[in-house]
Amino acid sequence: MRPSTGIHAASMGAVVLCIGLWIRAKTLTQEERGNAERRALFVGLWPAQLWLAGDAAERRGY
Repeated sequence: MRPSTGIHAASMGAVVLCIGLWIRAKTLTQEERGNAERRALFVGLWPAQLWLAGDAAERRGY
């Protein structure tokens, strides 16, 4: 498997992780919910960067 494929897969995994964290945040008490939602939003920033890194690796032939 090429590294670019693995990076693209990690990008899709980050999307799934973000959704999972967001759903989990909805099950917590109001007190704990804010931190859990911030964690989900932080992870939600990863997919775009990982996808671009995969594209860059693919263009370089890795």
